[in-house]
Amino acid sequence: MKTSKSGIAMTFSMPRNNSFLKFFLLLFLFIFSIILTGCHHHHGSAVFPEEKTDRLKLYGNVRLNNIKFPSSLCGNNDYQFRDLSVFNLSIQDDNVNVASISANGEFSFSEMEPREQVVIFCQNSSNKNIAFEWMGASSTGLSGEINVTINIYSTARSYIARTLRDRYGKRVKPEFIEDKYIQTTVDAIAEVIEKNPELLENTPLSEVPLIKDTYTAMASSLNDGGSGAYPKEHVFLFYFAGDNDLGIFMENTINSIAEAGLPSNTEVLIAFDTSHSLPLLNKAGGAAYRLDGNKLKLLYEIGDVDSTNALAIEKFIELSVREYPAKGYSLILSSHGGGWRDHERILASNRAVFMNDVTSVATGTVLNIASGIELAFNQLNASNRKFDMIVLDACNMGCIETAYEFSNLSEYTIFSQALMPAEGIPYYDFFKEISERNISNTTAFDRAELICKLYSDKYVNQPNVIDTGISLIDNSAVPNYVSCCKNYFEAIYKNINNYAPLIYNIRTLKSTNDGEEASGDIIQSFSAFKEFVDLKQLVDESYNVLLNVKIESDALSAAFDSLVKYSKYSDSLKNANGISITFPEKEVYNAYYNGILPANEYYHLKFLTLTDWGKILDAMMPNNK
Repeated sequence: MKTSKSGIAMTFSMPRNNSFLKFFLLLFLFIFSIILTGCHHHHGSAVFPEEKTDRLKLYGNVRLNNIKFPSSLCGNNDYQFRDLSVFNLSIQDDNVNVASISANGEFSFSEMEPREQVVIFCQNSSNKNIAFEWMGASSTGLSGEINVTINIYSTARSYIARTLRDRYGKRVKPEFIEDKYIQTTVDAIAEVIEKNPELLENTPLSEVPLIKDTYTAMASSLNDGGSGAYPKEHVFLFYFAGDNDLGIFMENTINSIAEAGLPSNTEVLIAFDTSHSLPLLNKAGGAAYRLDGNKLKLLYEIGDVDSTNALAIEKFIELSVREYPAKGYSLILSSHGGGWRDHERILASNRAVFMNDVTSVATGTVLNIASGIELAFNQLNASNRKFDMIVLDACNMGCIETAYEFSNLSEYTIFSQALMPAEGIPYYDFFKEISERNISNTTAFDRAELICKLYSDKYVNQPNVIDTGISLIDNSAVPNYVSCCKNYFEAIYKNINNYAPLIYNIRTLKSTNDGEEASGDIIQSFSAFKEFVDLKQLVDESYNVLLNVKIESDALSAAFDSLVKYSKYSDSLKNANGISITFPEKEVYNAYYNGILPANEYYHLKFLTLTDWGKILDAMMPNNK
């Protein structure tokens, strides 16, 4: 009996003198053995492919001997750290994997899950502003054992590669950045440490302007030259602040997004806070998810969180942009909204509501939500970036004050002057349509307009649906429109004693039917307390009354056509043109907007600080004085 290379035992009987048959059988055994075991060729086995590791192991050395450290930083006159164990190692956005360094600079991380990118920070334990780093990145994933050297050169490469990622959405292998492209950053790092160590007393090494300017400029130059690649075409970020009575509806929405499936070349990331049971966790609180095909994958738990807090929004955006680089991003914010009134008076003292969190007994504001988004981009050194669109999936957010506050943060803003159904925007239909069209074949405007059309088809003038509608604002037109508002209100305020009662009269005029009793306001108003009115209609109705403001009124009306790109509302809201302004009646104003200016947060909004609208409101409300 003989055994093949595959370990299979075989017996054969053949005549010794039959050479032809012997040759034939030997040839057969040879071919059969190759089929079973595979041919050892440089392309690998066809039957048993080479075993691939599903873990990542990072180890290596810290080498800082290319830098002359002054004694104020290293504690001696040798210009070097004698003991490198004074540095600690961590991985960006990873609180689990840490490593210590030996005195001579050797380190090793425990095995971890493979990933497409990793940034190792090497931070001095005494002066945390002294930090070096190394970055690895690969679209095929980092796995196996990787030998890392952290030094001034790896730090410069990491700065540039991280900036390409965060600022432009591109991924590049840092080791592919040539020496000539990192030299100015290397020189800047050395100059700060060796000649200007006092700059590190209050500022991290990577944030010192001399250094930051060099690597930011180089990343910009590499981007303009076509370096790097977009891992994805687009990333959709959903922020569901559902620790309230909308939580159940939001969970249904999340399930419908998963059912629709992930469109090719995109990522869908979801942050969800609820007082009900979280998907995959069976407990209340906050968590972040990633759509994987038709399934939700838990990214991380957030725990108990005030989802109205600007820092919670900032952190979600910042982590998402770093971990999932892409050509473009969209942000959908979903919760309760009520303009400047607290939703159902959960907090009677807080009128400026956008989002509410029952567990935290808190409400958000347009000011702090917008500041959270802006902070995220600043933290990413990506103030040049904007979202393709920001969707405010909440009631009554369609005001000029809101539009102006968000105008620098995205190309387009989607919101509603009116109420919105608890079920929210039909994202299932949206993702199905995007999958059919292919995301690469759509523009930012295409996607924004699609959301508006799908919303209109589902809710506007449909039976058993509240009166609603949706607007699409082109943010590139907002500065000019607001400038025209500024001129318009300035012209009014110059003659405020005469114009104040006239404008208020127009605001409160009632419509009549053939001499019958008044049936409602002529000016289209919104919210239960009618404190928001359609801005275009207000300007149009005031045209023949404000005789000395016609030039400014004409300019404002002309600017409107570039501002509102889509507007469709229920027939009962026939005078809704797409954007409102806060204009409460006296009773509401004195109850909810009173106080010495600018006591109410409303008056801190950019629109109010730029224009005279706040002063005009105050002049029309004599009981407030």
